Amino acid sequence: MRREGARPASKRSGLRSLFTLSALLGFALIAAGGGDVTAAQTVPAPAPFTFNFTGEPAAPQPWTPSNWDVVVESRDKGSFAHLEGMQAQHGPDCAPSPATHFNNTYEGAVFLCHNHVMTAITAHGYGEIVLTPDHMVDISGGTAQVQYSVSTLRASARDWYEVWFTPFSENLVLPIDAFQHVDLQGPPKEAFSIRLDTFNGSVFRAQEFANYVPTKIPGNSWTSLESLLPPSPVARTKFEIDFSSTHLRFGIPALPNGRPFWFVDHDFPYRLSSTQYLVQISHYSYNPTKDCTPNTQHCLPNTWHWSNFSISTAVPFTLLRGDAQVVNAGTSGVVNFPAPAPGSPAWLGCAGQNWCATARGSSRP
Repeated sequence: MRREGARPASKRSGLRSLFTLSALLGFALIAAGGGDVTAAQTVPAPAPFTFNFTGEPAAPQPWTPSNWDVVVESRDKGSFAHLEGMQAQHGPDCAPSPATHFNNTYEGAVFLCHNHVMTAITAHGYGEIVLTPDHMVDISGGTAQVQYSVSTLRASARDWYEVWFTPFSENLVLPIDAFQHVDLQGPPKEAFSIRLDTFNGSVFRAQEFANYVPTKIPGNSWTSLESLLPPSPVARTKFEIDFSSTHLRFGIPALPNGRPFWFVDHDFPYRLSSTQYLVQISHYSYNPTKDCTPNTQHCLPNTWHWSNFSISTAVPFTLLRGDAQVVNAGTSGVVNFPAPAPGSPAWLGCAGQNWCATARGSSRP
């Protein structure tokens, strides 16, 4: 994501890679399909992309799509074989909240019930789930719109989510922003994101990264989500992100009274010169019960319910998910993909200890 005008100096330069002492679910091989990456490939014209998380299983079913990358990470060594256990929303028969079911598996942290997908994780050290569709947002023709629906109950201030927009060549498998940098390697070199934060309730903040340095994008960061909508684990509210090379708007396009509410409606601090952005939905857990007191109303690891994802103008890229969830001394060390990489360039998307570059496009150590 190049910009016009001056850029802040960076203490880091070049391509980065990660050595993480973390367990990870998922390997993916991805190939570029957009003009920001290679001019050698035929680039399809931007078109709408709509994805609905369909399925009515009789029990919570691990979600293993072919056209989304699904990554689950936990930092602490004690959780390498199994996640820390939690009561995830939806019962063993997919009954809605307040019914729950116990999960401590990586596969079960992202699951399907009643035509929507849930992410549920708890980690005393740090945990993250990242969902990435195989379509990028294209703003070459002007403003693009991204929409998603999500539940509004937040069971802990230390459980949150963030939506990332990153040029293909700069995106990371497991991004985390500079203000919440507790693990991994931090934010992408160039990106912008919208993060669920805490200030007398749940608020949203936007930020842009230029050469790894964050700049806050002004917005309404004092009106809480709970003051606008009743917290609900059942009802999913539509959120909308509109952005062009110069402007970002984020909020709820229609409250119960029919009116919109925009948490962010502001110009970018720099003009964006990239035209295509990978979208990632990241769910974070950082010891969600740490700040519990006898008077705490909500102090549990959260389950987020997702549905109705769409991009108004999108271009596809190839994403091939591997068949191995983890490679270590106890496994064969072989990951099989359903097809060869369709062309060059292509990158392995993973994170691991001592050998695997976590940045898609970064050099291997």
